[in-house]
Formats: sequence, structure tokens, C-alpha cells
Amino acid sequence: MDLLTLLDPLMTSPLLYPLLTGTSSLDGVLPMIPSEAAVLTAGVFAHTGTPNLVLLVLATALGVFAGDHLAYGIGRSVFGPRLINRSARLGRAVAAAGRHLDRRAGLLIVTSRFLPGGRVTMNAACGTARLPLSRFSPASAIAALAWSAYIAGLGYVGGTAFAENPLLGLAVGLGLTFACGGLVELIRAAFRGRGRREHRRPARRGRARRALASATAALAVLAMPAAAAAAATPHKPDRAELQSRLDGIVTAGAVGALAEVRDEHGVWRGTSGVAELGTTRPVPVDGRFRAGSITKTFVATVALQLVGEGRLRLDDPLEAWLPGAVPDGRRITLRQLLGHTSGLYDYQRTLRMPPAPEFTANRWRTWSPDELVARAVANPATFEPPGSAFAYSSTGYLLLGEIIEKATGHPYGMEIDRRIIRPLGLTGTSVPGTSTRIPGPHPHGYVPVLRAGGTHLVDLTAMNPSVMGAAGEMISTTRDLDRFFAALLGGHLLPGRLLAAMATPGVDGARYGLGLAWWRDTSCGVRVYGNDGDAVAYQAWSYSTQDRRRQATVALTPDFRGDPGDAVDAFLNEAFCG
Repeated sequence: MDLLTLLDPLMTSPLLYPLLTGTSSLDGVLPMIPSEAAVLTAGVFAHTGTPNLVLLVLATALGVFAGDHLAYGIGRSVFGPRLINRSARLGRAVAAAGRHLDRRAGLLIVTSRFLPGGRVTMNAACGTARLPLSRFSPASAIAALAWSAYIAGLGYVGGTAFAENPLLGLAVGLGLTFACGGLVELIRAAFRGRGRREHRRPARRGRARRALASATAALAVLAMPAAAAAAATPHKPDRAELQSRLDGIVTAGAVGALAEVRDEHGVWRGTSGVAELGTTRPVPVDGRFRAGSITKTFVATVALQLVGEGRLRLDDPLEAWLPGAVPDGRRITLRQLLGHTSGLYDYQRTLRMPPAPEFTANRWRTWSPDELVARAVANPATFEPPGSAFAYSSTGYLLLGEIIEKATGHPYGMEIDRRIIRPLGLTGTSVPGTSTRIPGPHPHGYVPVLRAGGTHLVDLTAMNPSVMGAAGEMISTTRDLDRFFAALLGGHLLPGRLLAAMATPGVDGARYGLGLAWWRDTSCGVRVYGNDGDAVAYQAWSYSTQDRRRQATVALTPDFRGDPGDAVDAFLNEAFCG
């Protein structure tokens, strides 16, 4: 498990940015190079996608104020001069170390708060632009905002490098830190030189000059992220083509669409269309949607984790876990349920689907897995014998949900939450059970219904998702699905042998393994792994290259005027091959 996975729960907290920067400002208590905290923050930017930059800077500034004032209080009480002054030698050593570090541009002055008198300083520009923060003042506000903007700038410049290689990201951050420190030292030296020439001027002028030097240094730091980005960041491609392809999906047959693309250039998010018919409200970029059959990959991951723990075996017969659930269940294995090679009839084909009015008439009904499986097995098998062919069947995943509950004593949704959602920090993902609403921001979904001799779109955003159950009930976001597939393909959820089994088709020529699908019709010939889902009023696709260097997730709310499938393929081709 890598550093970013371990930190996932923290990365999703709104307190993360002020916490990190507040900690980095505790340099008198925790001797810490500020670039370490800054680059860690940068890595979070790249890993989670950068939120609103202005809010980040303000939150970071709040953390700087809180951390610096806390350090001031601790320095004056426990670790401050009263402790140090008990030993003359210790006091002289600390003072000498402080003077030594003060002469090193770009280094944090870890001892300045320990000096006799308890002086509190803020290292606004990489340890060199020192401004007092023991009380609020315009100067302290400038310093805190400057430091906050500097960290946010590191997020844009060094974030992707950190996500791919923490050591490289740290090197980028340290390099920028020293460059920033050097620049501010030059500014301070210029003002010191001028001060020596004008030392006979009144002291009031000297104070004004020092204030101007500090303000100039802070402004220099504010300018650093943009300058550093221009010098250190490779040219980013025009993302207009991705937006154009997303607009094409809406034109082809959708009310609204949203997408996220992750590649070597960072994270791009976009939306098109409207969130609700009859309004101009845009689709929320972080909107939640029903993920449909992408749920199957989550269920398969939990089942394979149980295989890894020895609680299930892929060749266990279905009858051993659910006696009597399926006629002749001893011939069907868990592997066949996972890979759609069981031959079981798909229960969804027994339901009245839109535009039949009966579908919406049952929108609030709670369906049990046993009831849906019974509808399926009332029909003959799709093929014989089990394992001889591939035929997509959601019935197998309803059964897998029940098997997970038998093996663990907990509903499969609870196991998904405990094993995947919470460890990965998937804050927009849920297994709703019988809850009818989609929590949080979301676009509305619609289905066509025959009424009065015509077809009309009916809002089906709210519905009882038990009709999909373990085969497709989950709610998620583009960000969360990208994060899930990155963790899965990166080996963080399954051992290598089981991940390899997940990507192995049950029969020759199939493009589906054990809950994981692949798409190899990209225009550049690269194979991408993931899954797609159809929840009637919502459709979603989420794929990643095997090395996770490129990922794309797109979701839409269809308007049923046309088939947006080709437009989705064009978007994915642009994401993976453009």
C-alpha cells in the first residue's frame, strides 16, 4: 500500500489544507522543512483534483495563522525562553544555530522561536521573508496569504510529479523552495544595501523601508507559482477537444454529461448540458449518479478478497453456499457467476422496461434478491453446460451478494463500505439499499414513458434501487470511480494472482473477466480496463490503462432521442489517444 492510499481518509477531509500548513508553520516545535508539507499538499492536489484555488489559499492562510499562534503559545510557555534560559550553554547554542540557519536562503529557521525573548517569526518566503505573526496585523495577513499562495502554486507545479513519484515531487518542491528563498534574499539584500547608504535617515523611514521590503518579498512569493509553472511545467495540451467531445455526447442524445480525465498533464473535469430539464442549471462537476453495472466490479473485488482470505474458493459450487437457490446449482461455480459463464437467465429480461408504464409504477417497490432470482430461474438456461459460453447475466451478481453475506455475516453493501469505500476515501460513493434518493449534488435522470398516445420523459432520479441490487445499485462520482480503478489496477485491493484472474476471460474471445471488462477498440490500439453501467436513467463508463497513467470516467443522463454510444467512444478515444 503506497503513501497516497494510506493518506486517502485524510485527503478527503476539508481540514486537510489548514492542518498541513498549520503543521508546517509549527517550525519552532516540530523542526520541519516547509517544502515537505507543501509538496505533500501538492501531491494531494494531484491525487484528489484541485478544488477552488481561492478557497484553498484562504483555508491554508487560516492554518498558518492557527499554527503560528499555537507555536507562539507553546514557545512562550513550555519550550520557550524559560526552559532554554535554565542553561546558559543551551541558550548560546540555540542562538548560534539560529544565526547560522538565518544566513541560509531557503532553509527553515527552526530555532527562532526558542531564542531568549520568545521571538515569533513567519517564514513567508521559504524561510527568508520573516514577519511577526504573534498578533494579527496587515503584515501578518500578507505573509500568511503569500505562503498560502506559494503552497497552492506548488500544487500545480509539483503535484503530478508527487503523485507519480514522491521523491521526484519532493525534489521539485525543494528546488522551488530554494529558488524562492534565493529570490527573496536578493530583494532583502537590495534593501539592506540601500539601508546602509541611507542609515542617517530617521528611524521612522527605516521602519517604513522594512515594511516595504517585507511586502515586496510577499508579493514576490505570490508571483512565484506562476513564474515557476511557466519555467518548470511542460506545455499542457488544449483541453478544448475533450470539452468538444463531451458536448458531442449531449448533442447525440443526453440531457447532461460529466467527465473526469487523468493523464500525464493532470486532472481535467468537465460538464455539458443541464442538470435538470426546464432549467439552465449546469451539471455539477462533482455530481453523483447511479453507476449501474460498475457495481459488479466492487462486488467482484470483495468476493475475490474473500477468496484471498480463504473464506471463499472460486471453484466452490453455488449449491454449497445457497442450497436450492438455483436448480442444479452444484454445476455452477463462483468463478462462473463472476465471469458471466453460468448460463443463468438474466432476471432483468423478465422486467417491464421503459417505455412501458409498468416500470415507473414499480419505482417505489422493494425487490428481494430471492424474488428476482426466482423470476430468472423460471426461464431455461441461456446455454448448456455452465462454463461453455459467455452471456451477460445480472442474476449471478445477485447471488454473489447473498454469498458474500453468508461468508461474512454482513450484507454485501456493508462489506463494500468497510473494504473499499472507507479505505479509499470514496466520499461520493454509496450502496443505497432501499434508499430512494441520491445524496449530494447530482443531475436528474429521466426515462421515456408511454402516455396518452405519446412518449414523455419522466423524472426517475428518485427510485427504489433494490431492483438492481448487487448487480447495479451503487451511486458514485467520476472522481471516486477513477480512484477505485486506480487502486484496483495498482494492486492495492487484491494480490497479483487474483488481479490477474480478474482480468482473465472465462471463455476465449470474451472481453470480461471476473467482474472486470476491457475495451481494446481505442483508435491507438491501447487496451483499457474498467466497466460500464446502465441504470436506465443514468449511464456511466470508467476505464484506465493498465499502468494507470491515463484514466477516464464519463457519465450521462440520456434523453432517448438518439444513441450517444458513438459519441462516448469518441470521448474515450480522445482521452486515451489524444
